[in-house]
Amino acid sequence: MNKKEKIRIIRLLLKQYEKDKNILNSLNQANLYPSINYEDYYQTSSSSKEDYLLHRIQLKQELTKRIIFIEKSQSIIGDEYYHIILEDYFYEHKHWWKTYYSRATYYRRQEAAINAFFDYVTSIL
Repeated sequence: MNKKEKIRIIRLLLKQYEKDKNILNSLNQANLYPSINYEDYYQTSSSSKEDYLLHRIQLKQELTKRIIFIEKSQSIIGDEYYHIILEDYFYEHKHWWKTYYSRATYYRRQEAAINAFFDYVTSIL
């Protein structure tokens, strides 16, 4: 795979990570502030309520697994590479690196960060 394809995959993974965090946060907020629509409550059978609750539990577990997968990469690839990946492809800041690195050093470390993150992803999947 060339660098552009790896970057595209990393961006897709990080966008999915952001979506998953938002969905999980909204599910947790919904549990904190429950609202009951009594018409729906009395019209649904007990099995569909159980199915609904089971589906929510399974969804939360799946979202949590995917979030942990991305966050675990920090300990695997290292803080510096993780910071480069987040700044370049999650936050998409343009010139954040100028205060930390020279141009040549930044591009070397960016390439190493991309390869390390991509190796982590492919080793798990």
